[in-house]
Amino acid sequence: MLLGALGYDSAQEGFTGEGWTRNMLRIGEAAGLYRGVELDGNTPIDRETACQLALNALKAFTVDYWPVQ
Repeated sequence: MLLGALGYDSAQEGFTGEGWTRNMLRIGEAAGLYRGVELDGNTPIDRETACQLALNALKAFTVDYWPVQ
């Protein structure tokens, strides 16, 4: 949800289908969402971790996709 709020397109970035977790973790790491957080993508997170992720998202850059011609 946070990557979507930053403007990432789930289909274009591979957040659907096989390997979506790996792609989501890679892009989230590059965006800086996981600073101060340890995630493996398969376990639930607690409130403290959710708050840290939200704070990191507020500090992250948004993404714009230019139309491909």
